[in-house]
Amino acid sequence: MKSKMLKFGSTGIAAAMAFALLAGCGGNDGNGNKEAATNSASPVPSSSGESTASASADTPDISKKVEVKMYLAGDAAADSPLVEQELNKLLEKDLNATLKIINIPWADWGTKYPLILTSGEKYDLVYASNWAGFSDYARKGAFMAIDDLLPKYAPAIMKQLPSEAWDEVKIDGKIVGIPSYQDDYVTDAMVVRGDLREKYGVPPVTDLDSLGVYLDAVKKNEPNLVPLDANASEDLLIPTTPYEIVDGAIYANSYEDLKTGNINHLAFMDAFEPFVKRMKEWNDKGYFSRGMLTNKGYSYGSYEKGTSAVGIGNTGQIFSALANTQITHPEWKSEFVSFRLKTKAGVHKLSFMSEGMAVGRFAENPERALMVMDKLRTDKTYYNLFHYGIEGRNYIINAEGKRDNPPGVTPDKNGYLANNNGQWGFIVTSMETQDANEWPDKRKIINPQFDEFTTPDLMGRFVFNRDNVKAELAAMSQVYIQYAKPLKWGFTKDPAKDIENLRNKLKAAGSDKVLAELKQQLVAYFNQ
Repeated sequence: MKSKMLKFGSTGIAAAMAFALLAGCGGNDGNGNKEAATNSASPVPSSSGESTASASADTPDISKKVEVKMYLAGDAAADSPLVEQELNKLLEKDLNATLKIINIPWADWGTKYPLILTSGEKYDLVYASNWAGFSDYARKGAFMAIDDLLPKYAPAIMKQLPSEAWDEVKIDGKIVGIPSYQDDYVTDAMVVRGDLREKYGVPPVTDLDSLGVYLDAVKKNEPNLVPLDANASEDLLIPTTPYEIVDGAIYANSYEDLKTGNINHLAFMDAFEPFVKRMKEWNDKGYFSRGMLTNKGYSYGSYEKGTSAVGIGNTGQIFSALANTQITHPEWKSEFVSFRLKTKAGVHKLSFMSEGMAVGRFAENPERALMVMDKLRTDKTYYNLFHYGIEGRNYIINAEGKRDNPPGVTPDKNGYLANNNGQWGFIVTSMETQDANEWPDKRKIINPQFDEFTTPDLMGRFVFNRDNVKAELAAMSQVYIQYAKPLKWGFTKDPAKDIENLRNKLKAAGSDKVLAELKQQLVAYFNQ
């Protein structure tokens, strides 16, 4: 699936996914992790309707106690069972229902999520999003049409979302999803040690040149610190370019080129060869961890642990690292870095269905499920409990009205970090309580700067149909993993020779056929 990268930041899964997609093309790591297996299913089914024998036409019937079964993305937290218990106390009182929350661990995501959606399992609610193939699954009948149910069973959500949000989740004219409502964006970012930068007289990091100066200073002066302790799936190249991701390691040259299908595999694009040569220089100088090609951890995690002088991630992950380290290591003077502030490209507002939920095709209690969602998204008591945990144990509201850690509870000791346990499909920006430990410059400086050049997410609902090129994509995936990933981090003796070999291998694997198929679908997507 995606990866544990997804666990951090208010932008949640979509934010992390956009970054994880940089990995490759055709499978996990080589496929950008966006692919979601799909099986044939019936057209969009409609809801059957709950019995209203003991209720008026306008009043939901809750005379029968039911259990709502809900699947969420990602690992459960240590305190998730406690939060579920508290939620059920409220739900039993208000809706005569209980909620059974089942988290799909990241380790099982790639196999379990497709199986849930295609096996005919009876569940009521499930995480759904563009990155996880929402449109594709919806067209094959995985989700229930809920147009007739929403006004009666989720009226507050109906009012909460603008009409364009509902338009985004319509398939064949039917509403088959409930999008989140996040006023946010996702793009690449980094965090560096401001104390070390100042100590060694290094200028602010704004691009690859200045990053190289910083890494060199760390290498020469901090023998117990790895300048960049990353893994090979992380990326430094794309943030330096105007390239726009299409699928996996296939990109458009610019934002406008998306609409015309002017695309290519990253290995054939102009920025690739000079970047590989630079990475070889950095690798030879010892800027990277020796075990990078087999390392499973991510650099932003290594940064927080104090083993890496740089953390790479998306804005959500990096804002989280900044917030955490200003508590755990204020002496580091952690600094936000995004090459996008210089290139002024590649920053997009989240689409509505970048995160969301759906009612299962075979849901036994779709009406009560929507009533539960209505509470979780629009009632502040439910929202705080579901998103932040138990007040006094997992969070407090301080004198300024901001959400804070309870006394003596640090983020690493908190059993239910806010919005970190699968709640992404329920996030509504207007319902959020500001985090007292949020990195202060996010709202004051960084967000306004990004707003100057942020563009809509044109690719939000595009899903590449791989049926005609499955074999080629599988072959390209293996080529990417074996040859491209090492090259991107400078593991080469002869860059020019190895790049030529990579390109030949991709051609032999069928890259031309894949590009032609993808271009055809991309042009059709923008012309529909």
